[in-house]
Amino acid sequence: MSGLTRCDCCGRLLVTYKRTITAPMAAALIAIHRRGQGGWVHLPTFKMSFSNVKLRAALSGGDVSKLRFWGLLMADPMRVAYWMITRKGDRFALDQIRLRKIADVRLNVRLGLHGPLVGIKDALREQFDYNKLITL
Repeated sequence: MSGLTRCDCCGRLLVTYKRTITAPMAAALIAIHRRGQGGWVHLPTFKMSFSNVKLRAALSGGDVSKLRFWGLLMADPMRVAYWMITRKGDRFALDQIRLRKIADVRLNVRLGLHGPLVGIKDALREQFDYNKLITL
């Protein structure tokens, strides 16, 4: 959480959050890239196809949906818990592009991106092995 402001219309307190791509989020993106076959993925079902406990946990949390703030995943507007990787998401998973590290988010809407450029390996840090994930 970084900033508090008040709504000009109703006076409600609004919080601006600073989000980053965490290691579990990056691992989940690679899993969706590798096994999603470019189509819609139902996350609760999809995660069960993995025996790796850390990867299953990465796909379980609500943080995966935050990848939309960078344009890496998109939600199916007609079905709950269905996500599809975008072309940008594929390129990030393949370590072909770098993105701004921080997304400012208020009321679940991205306000902007800033900070240093980071790649998928930066996001994974020491928690996951990129070479193992990319060959799932």
